Amino acid sequence: METSSKVTIKSFISKLRDVVKTKYRESVISLVSFIVIALVVMLLVAFAAYEAFAYVMQKMVMLMYTVMYGMTGAVSSSSILIGVLLFLLALVVLFAAMYFIQFFVVAIQYEFQDAIKDDSKKISLKGIWAQFKLMSKNQMWRLFLYTSLFSALWTLPTNILGMVFSSNGILYAIFGILTVIIAVWKSLEYAQGIFLYREQRPKFLGQSMRHALTASRRFMSHKKLQFLLILIVTILPLIIGEVILGLIAFYGTYTATYFFLYLGIVLMIVFLCAYLPVLYFSKPLYFEMTRSSVSIDETFEKTFKSVEKLTGTAK
Repeated sequence: METSSKVTIKSFISKLRDVVKTKYRESVISLVSFIVIALVVMLLVAFAAYEAFAYVMQKMVMLMYTVMYGMTGAVSSSSILIGVLLFLLALVVLFAAMYFIQFFVVAIQYEFQDAIKDDSKKISLKGIWAQFKLMSKNQMWRLFLYTSLFSALWTLPTNILGMVFSSNGILYAIFGILTVIIAVWKSLEYAQGIFLYREQRPKFLGQSMRHALTASRRFMSHKKLQFLLILIVTILPLIIGEVILGLIAFYGTYTATYFFLYLGIVLMIVFLCAYLPVLYFSKPLYFEMTRSSVSIDETFEKTFKSVEKLTGTAK
């Protein structure tokens, strides 16, 4: 794949259109299939959690009646304990499933990145699963935590000031806007962390995952506004399409015409699924088109510790 050190919105959109056109069918099938599987798993786990919760509530009500009316044998403490444990187990599984989805999202990004670099690469669920298996979950988990932690710390002062001056509507709004600006700014700085980590993955053994975020900040220096504009231009057609189709659903609600209501909802879902390849190709494509303007090694300069320091043998 040829890259250019100068990436304009026009050149990016042109390249994105070519990539999506070439890989559209296989990418949309893989993405929709993954979403369906993820939704089914989440719904099953959520249903199990709901049933366990309902069971616990039923036993608690029966226990209340036992205490109030002196009923005996209505409910046992062991049955309540079992219900509570089942409910907690279902919640743990539900949150674990939600958390693991983040790993699969990164696996999808890597699969799409490989398809951008290699025109012969076929995107598939099997390929996404292979990316997931190759991924170091421990390292990626720590990268997620560092990203969330640093973003939260950067927005903490404005959040605190917003709470302090919550009685003043103008100041509260100003600090709220500043919080959003800082959050967007930091998300742009950290946007390439997962790809830069992938470039230097062997070197991260025993190292801090914050180095990927440091490299991303250096990589995105003087590129954040450009990347933001590209993201806006990329997602704008989706927003416009969803608004137009949403008006059909709103018309159905306003006129109590359920045909138009359900038609609008179905069309919104279909349009979103059809547009997903554009969204998932955008981020890795931007990285591949801009990497030639930056030395990957220089973005990690003075970040990794030496083996001597890691092993405690440095003099």
